[in-house]
Amino acid sequence: MYRYPNLAQWQQYGTSFNYTSPYTPGNYAYYRLNERFTNVAFGTIRNDIELGDHWLLHVTPYGISQMGPNNYGMAVPTANGYIGTQKYDYLDGYKGQNRMLLVQSVHPWEQRSSGVTMSLDWKTRRNTLTFFYFYSFADHQERQDRFVVGNDGSVTWKNPLTANGQLVTGYNINQNQQLNALGFDDKLRLLNDRLLIDAGFKATMVSRMTSESVPGANPYKVSRNNFIPTPQILARYQITKANQVYLNATTSYRLPAGYAAYVPAFGNTSPYPTTIPPNNLNPEYFIGEELGIRHNGKITASVAGFHYNLTNHQISSLAYQPGSTILVSSQIMAGGEEVWGVQAELATRPWHHLSAYLSGQYLHTRLGNNVSTGNDYLSTTGKSAPGSPKYTGALGLTFDDSVWFGNFNLRYQDSQFSTLMNDQSIPAFVTADLSMGRKLPVIGSRVHPRAVLSLTNLGGINYLSGLGGFGLTAQPRTGIFGNKVSASSPIFVVGSAFTIMATLAADF
Repeated sequence: MYRYPNLAQWQQYGTSFNYTSPYTPGNYAYYRLNERFTNVAFGTIRNDIELGDHWLLHVTPYGISQMGPNNYGMAVPTANGYIGTQKYDYLDGYKGQNRMLLVQSVHPWEQRSSGVTMSLDWKTRRNTLTFFYFYSFADHQERQDRFVVGNDGSVTWKNPLTANGQLVTGYNINQNQQLNALGFDDKLRLLNDRLLIDAGFKATMVSRMTSESVPGANPYKVSRNNFIPTPQILARYQITKANQVYLNATTSYRLPAGYAAYVPAFGNTSPYPTTIPPNNLNPEYFIGEELGIRHNGKITASVAGFHYNLTNHQISSLAYQPGSTILVSSQIMAGGEEVWGVQAELATRPWHHLSAYLSGQYLHTRLGNNVSTGNDYLSTTGKSAPGSPKYTGALGLTFDDSVWFGNFNLRYQDSQFSTLMNDQSIPAFVTADLSMGRKLPVIGSRVHPRAVLSLTNLGGINYLSGLGGFGLTAQPRTGIFGNKVSASSPIFVVGSAFTIMATLAADF
């Protein structure tokens, strides 16, 4: 994976800011120390059971198991370091030494979830009524093990660092969640199927418990129970065979993400947390309306206007822990947010084997609250939401004569603010991709091979494609009540470089 640069690092190093090789003593950015492994096993069994005329029962149990680890480089003090808020004199085995020790921080996380979805359908000619229930249980455990890096950059995952017999870690997390959701959905067709009305309601009950076992964590255990109602109504009217108008009114929710929203995490050089959970842990709630019209003919077109309101808006941010490549997550509670805009699409049917596609969107966002900094508030009311480009657009061309085929895509994305104070942004960019190929002679009667050449980022531009972590303000400021607010250092995702890929594939 790429290492995320902040704006100053991007301006200085461009695409060369990354993990490094060869190994040099003390270099926690050495690439072999920074690895991520994800192992996943999952299973599900779908059951559809007819219960007589008009009744159908669906039951789908599932199970998912995921585990790491994720690995990072960092430096740990051999003397006068910290585990949580508890100070240690020396690391075990390093008494009398006072230096920074290069280690690989190995995070052996494990997450398991299982549950069942059930729905009961009652169908008639004009109506489909569905009752549904969803249950899930999930748990997540994660800690940090520190292993000493050898003089050649190698690491043996044996005997993690301890102090006074206690594991030297920044966190030791246990989180579990139990969710119950039930509701109904009713689809009604009227006026000879020209009018479709789909209305439903879901009630979700979530119980979540998070604990942090490192010394001095405050809070060390948080339990939350939430009840979230989410109604919705969708309507579509077929004006003519080719023209349709639709209206959607929907609601949804999002719980605070990860353990960082509930309990703190620490480094090993200070008794102060690297992440502090926010005071407000209410779920984010979304209310959205969309009105649009579609035309389907030789030219397919659609235009829609939308409006969204969010309360308890949560912004998840990532940042590097000082003296390491460890990414730490934090939650910014941004209060209310209003969003509205217009989006449009246009597409043609093939003409001489060539078809075209065009889309665009205008997006306006507005924060509705001054955001807490922990010790004060910043005057963010009326600011634009970070990570929200005002204009986006795409142009596509496709050719297919049943033997040769190709696709060209051109995309534009407007600049995006990276802070809630709108005092730092990444520039707009345009990228283009091209793929072309040929269908090869059929092998036997079943195997249909094809060869494809794909070119990504045709111009070879160096650009930042998005935000890896937001910030409050890029400049030091004085809060509303006169307290000093330190500058943030948002990090960014580097866009894909020019890439050529050849593919030989077959359908059979």
